[in-house]
Amino acid sequence: MKGITIEGHAATAVGDQLLRVGEVASILGLSTRKVWSLASTDELPALRIGTARRWRASVVRAYLDTLSAAVDQ
Repeated sequence: MKGITIEGHAATAVGDQLLRVGEVASILGLSTRKVWSLASTDELPALRIGTARRWRASVVRAYLDTLSAAVDQ
């Protein structure tokens, strides 16, 4: 298995890692409440697995890239 690192958070996964709300909040430096808010507006879309919500690491990376691009302009 290949290790994936997002902003200092290392994990092992096959394919795209699925992250919990606390992990996403930590990576983005936001509160979990804000992550839920972003998910509710589909600004940061989450997957539904039963009653749980998970975020693909690639989606979180893309969101960070979007924020970085907006700051750089």
